[in-house]
Parts: sequence; structure tokens; C-alpha cells
Amino acid sequence: MREADKARKESLRRQKLLAAQAKPTATEAGEVNALVIGIGPGLCSVDIDGSIRHVRCEIPVVPGDEVSVLNDNVSGISPRRTILTRTDPVNERRERVIVANVDRMVIVAAITNPPLRTGLIDRYMIAAARGGIQPILCINKLDLSTDTSAVAGYTIPIVRCSTKTGQGIEELRDRLAGSIAVLTGHSGVGKSSLLNALTEEEQARVGSLRVCQKINRTSLGNFVLYS
Repeated sequence: MREADKARKESLRRQKLLAAQAKPTATEAGEVNALVIGIGPGLCSVDIDGSIRHVRCEIPVVPGDEVSVLNDNVSGISPRRTILTRTDPVNERRERVIVANVDRMVIVAAITNPPLRTGLIDRYMIAAARGGIQPILCINKLDLSTDTSAVAGYTIPIVRCSTKTGQGIEELRDRLAGSIAVLTGHSGVGKSSLLNALTEEEQARVGSLRVCQKINRTSLGNFVLYS
């Protein structure tokens, strides 16, 4: 019975998603276009012309989704240009979309504190390639170690940064100009501090993966959106 219930719920979820995708942009009176910047049970936070609103959502959306909103309810979703997925923790045979419509993935790593994990970098690169996202490797905490020879073999763009000294921040900001990016990486590599440096604001709570939900900026696990 439980399997049958799961199948019915999944079928209903897919029907709602297909119906929403059939009408992706605002066409009715009072309907507006919006960008999803945060999600929760039955609700999502959206940016509508620079104003953040919390609306009802009966269809599965993720941060980065471009949607239409009518009467404080998500009524449509545009086709996703790019996606970032990970294995569903409930069903290992299914991929779960966690971020949509991002242009670049900034893979944040450190040579030390925490130690470099090249295997994790490789997995992020594969995820970016599968989702149509351009990867950029950001070696942070350069003030702790300047020897980056361990990543010299990577062919993707590499930016060497230090949020303590400011080195490389302007270069990374220039590379991300005009795009929506997702910052990802192992816990402790400095994603929140890097976000603060990029935006020149103290919006992220340093030491936490949660970032205040502000226009085009949200987090989901180890992922942070920036634009």
C-alpha cells in the first residue's frame, strides 16, 4: 500500500509539473513573472521586480526557477535552461533537481583547512557538465597556502582568492558579471565569506551554510546562489 501511495503522489507531482510547464509565462490579468529564491513546504519565496514575496506553491520548484504567479500562487514554470542535480536520498535511482537556470558553478576549495579534495572537485565538474553549467574552480584561503600546484592539471578556469587579503575577489566578480552562479564546495572552504566579499555585504552568516534569503541569493545544503 505504501508503494502504491508513493506512486500516486509521484504521478500527481508530475501531472502538476507538466500542467505548469504548459503555461510558463504570465498571460492572465494580474499574473506576473517571478524568480524563485527560496523553497519550503507548500510555499516558496520569489523575487518580483526586486520585491520579495512568499507565495503558495503546489508544483515542485527549486531556487532559480522562473515562474508565473497569480493570486499569490505559482501558476506556471518556464522550461529550465540548466539544472544541477544530486541523487535523491529516498530513491537512489532518481536524480533530484536542486538548482535551475544558473550559468556558472563556482567550485570553492582550499589547499589546507580543510584539505583539498580533488575527488569532490571532479564530481562537481561532472554535475556541471551534465547540467549544462560552466564550472569555475576557486581556490580560496590563499593566505594560508600559496602552493596551488595540486590543481594545475585542471583545464577549467581557476581563480585564486583570499577573502582575508582581497586577492582574486575582483577577478572572480568580473567572471561572474551578468550571470547567475551557484557556489558549491566542502564545508569550511569559505563560501559564506566569499559571498560576503563578492557582494561587499555582511549578509551571510559566516560559519553557516544558511544565507539570508535576499534577491537572487539563497542556499540549499552546500549550494549558494549568487548574481
